[in-house]
Amino acid sequence: WGEKLDVEASAQNIAKLIEAGANTFRFNFSHGDHQEQGERMATVKRAEEIAGKKVGFLLDTKGPEIRTELFEGDAKEYSYKTGEKIRVATKQGIKSTRDVIALNVAGGLDIYDDVEVGRQVLVDDGKLGLRVVEKDDASREFVVEVENDGVIAKQKGVNIPNTK
Repeated sequence: WGEKLDVEASAQNIAKLIEAGANTFRFNFSHGDHQEQGERMATVKRAEEIAGKKVGFLLDTKGPEIRTELFEGDAKEYSYKTGEKIRVATKQGIKSTRDVIALNVAGGLDIYDDVEVGRQVLVDDGKLGLRVVEKDDASREFVVEVENDGVIAKQKGVNIPNTK
């Protein structure tokens, strides 16, 4: 750990993959910074030279994210019990309270119309499950029922499976 990789040895190994038929290399931009990714790409370019073949570069960039918004006051997290009903706000620029969890949607996208009653909302890699039981068109908030005991902390990832 922490030791510098031997770039030439790595390029030699990657060249063997190219010679064996690998034709595309994926770079996951969710991990590492641009400098690290550039170094990895340079290593693959060196492997292309060694193998005498060109390969494709697949740049997997992070898509839009939905996160829980910052909390009002000094709160760090809120605890919930199964069956409890709370609200989820889609309006941008507000802070979360215990009763209304605000979402920060990348790019300010409005997701209210895309989420249907019955849809599951997963917080923090699914550690807390919520189910949309009602939509409040006036406030553009979802009324959700907590599916399992858990907590919501600020700036945690939110997924809404099977939503366009």
